[in-house]
Amino acid sequence: MPLTVILADYLSGVISAREALKRSKMQAIEDLIRAVQAEPPRRAMEQQPHL
Repeated sequence: MPLTVILADYLSGVISAREALKRSKMQAIEDLIRAVQAEPPRRAMEQQPHL
């Protein structure tokens, strides 16, 4: 769930501040995991010849 949706839900009173913080923390963790999985392994990058 994008952070903008979480913020909109909080500002409109759909969720509490505690729930918004919980959801945003979970989203940040998911984003970090996705970024790590998308990054190529460093060893493979180091073995590439430099141009």
